Amino acid sequence: MGYWSLPVFRGIAQRQAYFLSRYKYGVSCLEIDTKQPIDLLKYLKAQHRKGLLVIDRPILRGKDEQLPVRLVAIKVPQQIAQYRRRKAATDRNQRAKHSSEYMQLLDWSIFITNVPQQTWSYREVLKAYGFRWHIETVFKCWKSKFKLGKLFEHKQSLSPARVVITCLLFLLFLTLFFVPLANYFIRAVQEKAQKQVSLMKLADFVKERFQDLLLAKDLEEFVPAVAYYCTYEKRNKRRNHLELLYEKILS
Repeated sequence: MGYWSLPVFRGIAQRQAYFLSRYKYGVSCLEIDTKQPIDLLKYLKAQHRKGLLVIDRPILRGKDEQLPVRLVAIKVPQQIAQYRRRKAATDRNQRAKHSSEYMQLLDWSIFITNVPQQTWSYREVLKAYGFRWHIETVFKCWKSKFKLGKLFEHKQSLSPARVVITCLLFLLFLTLFFVPLANYFIRAVQEKAQKQVSLMKLADFVKERFQDLLLAKDLEEFVPAVAYYCTYEKRNKRRNHLELLYEKILS
């Protein structure tokens, strides 16, 4: 569903960091100067009648929070808008009762960010948002491959301190062992075999060869095996998120 919180976004901005998020329906949009409400659907329709397919402007979000953000709205092809509406109509979330206004806003991909226009064009905003799936893959890998959900299964007399210590130890394992391994093999396999490592497959490999990897003097000896067993299969010409990310790192 996506995490969304104006106070959190403000905290990120105050730390001179950046955020990028989908537009959340139902949260007020205000003019920067006058603080007057913006009817977003009406505004987007008016701009589209002028022939504009991209809207990129500053606004305030939240009636009380009034967070300064950059609004980026991109008109999508009709077939994509229709697909979105069909999907919304069968939303599994029973609490979701989508209004006509919500359905019409699906004609647009709408984002908010505090990244300046001179840093990211609207195209780069769209591309950067696509990398969120890499984050989702990382979380899925941690949760499913390392059995995060079973850390406390069948445990007796759990105390808050025990839970915190266990979670910290798990994060230490990831930070000091798995993440450095993943970073090494992603780069090494790309450079030596021109293949992209699957994080899910690599997690299985790490579990099976944990002791060997832990005691290894040189990880390079494992690169051929990782390239053979832990990479994506080339089934089509569409690039996966790691290829795009690696391309961005090198550019």
